[in-house]
Amino acid sequence: MSDNGVKSVEAALEWSKQITTLSTGALVLSGTFIKDIFKSTMQHEWIIVTCWIFLGTSILFGILYLGSLCSLLSNSSGNLSIYKNPSLTLGLLHIIPFLFGLVLFILFISLNLS
Repeated sequence: MSDNGVKSVEAALEWSKQITTLSTGALVLSGTFIKDIFKSTMQHEWIIVTCWIFLGTSILFGILYLGSLCSLLSNSSGNLSIYKNPSLTLGLLHIIPFLFGLVLFILFISLNLS
C-alpha cells in the first residue's frame, strides 16, 4: 500500500465524518428548536422539510461512504484511490445532498426572518 493512498483515504474518512456530523447536528437541532424560534409565523414549511430530507440522505450516504472507505483500506492490494467507484459515487452522493440541504436551510431562515 502506498503511503499517499492511505493518507488520502484517511483524509476522506475524516472529511466524511465531519460532513455527517454537521448534517446530523443541523437536522436534530433544527427539528428540535424550529417551533421555539418561529412561534406562529413560520412560512414555507416545505422548504425545511425538503432540507431535512436532503440532510437525512446525506447522513445515509455518509455512512455508506465511510463503509466503502474502510473496505477500501482493508481489501486493498496496492493502489488506493478514493476516485474510483463506488467510493467516488458515494462521496458525491454524500456531499451534494448536504450542500442542497444547507442552501435550503439558509433560504428557509432568510425567508422566515425577513
